[in-house]
Amino acid sequence: MLKWLFGVTTHADLLNLNNKIETMGKQNREVVHVLDKHASIVNETLQLTRENLVLLQDLQQQSTILNKREQYFEELDATFDTIEHVIRWLQQQIKDWEIGLSTLASGHIFPQMFPPTELQRFNLYQIIKLSKPTANGTHGVRFTNLPEYLAVSPDLDTFIELSDLEMLNCRQLDKQLCKFHTGFSKRGKKKSCAISLFTKDETQANACCQTQFTQYNGPEIANLGQNRWAFSTSGPHDVVFSCPPDRKHLPPQRLQLPAIGYFEVPPGCTARTEDWIFLQVWRVAPRQPPYQLKCPTLRNSDKTLQVSKHLLQQEKLQSIAAMTHNQILKLLDSPLSTNCSNATYPFEWIVAFIFTSLAIGGLAGFTLRLAQRLNNHLKNNMGIYETTDYHPRGRKSDTAGETLIHSHDVEL
Repeated sequence: MLKWLFGVTTHADLLNLNNKIETMGKQNREVVHVLDKHASIVNETLQLTRENLVLLQDLQQQSTILNKREQYFEELDATFDTIEHVIRWLQQQIKDWEIGLSTLASGHIFPQMFPPTELQRFNLYQIIKLSKPTANGTHGVRFTNLPEYLAVSPDLDTFIELSDLEMLNCRQLDKQLCKFHTGFSKRGKKKSCAISLFTKDETQANACCQTQFTQYNGPEIANLGQNRWAFSTSGPHDVVFSCPPDRKHLPPQRLQLPAIGYFEVPPGCTARTEDWIFLQVWRVAPRQPPYQLKCPTLRNSDKTLQVSKHLLQQEKLQSIAAMTHNQILKLLDSPLSTNCSNATYPFEWIVAFIFTSLAIGGLAGFTLRLAQRLNNHLKNNMGIYETTDYHPRGRKSDTAGETLIHSHDVEL
């Protein structure tokens, strides 16, 4: 360009400049072509983006529809649950009406349908059996013929003994309703250990109650409900209470308990003895005083030790000791045997001697027979050896030798 400005350019310079301009034109055209391709790619990308946007919108619509369907099914499940609850309630009402109609058919008025002004009430008691240890600590005494539950009228004149299976048929309405298949018993008409203990009739209890002596394995305890516990130990013991410091009325820190009884743990407190730990309980039902505990007793502790000795001998023979008070007195009156001898009848010795003699005789006869066969075998073998030793070489064996061999085979 400078040469062209100063007027000194040549034809070669102009040709060179023309070639450079043409080269730049080719590059510009390539750039334009590349830009066209880039624009096409951008357009395709925009088209794909639009399609993806449409798909995302469709997915959002489908998700909204799916959420509505899920909400619909949840409402449908809730409706079915409500219907099922109503059906169960109707079934319960039908059962109640069935009981009422059956009661009416038997000539009694059902209290849920026609409530009278006054009903006769029965108190229901659950019977928990614990063993009382003897003085020597080897056995425990327990009443056996006691039911699981006892229903008693307020005047103590009528009662009924119930089991766990009979209590399963009871239903809790505003009051507990039970269907019984046995009638109520009048006091004094039926001998019952439970009612005799309930009324503290010692004479009837000694005649009706069966006392079982079992092996004593240690202290026993039972939950009476309402945060109260019944216990049976071998002697008096102490219980220690641990309560939060913010309680207004703190119980005594240590309380001495008898051998058999019950105690109550205050709400929020922990009780500890040498054998048990009672953890904190905050919810407590309304208090109801339990009935006084009745323990199996014998009139004389020395006789209890004698019974324990008798039972130690009976346990060796694997016998069960369950008896009434009168049977215990008979057992105490009988002399205590010091030796247990297993006498064998004479005919057993005779049979054993006969079998032993036969066995020895058979063994002796079999031994003699074996000895005789062994001697015959040795004699036959000795005859064969003597005959074969005197045969010269190349001479045939004697027929007597063959006969001896055959006879030897037959003997074996």
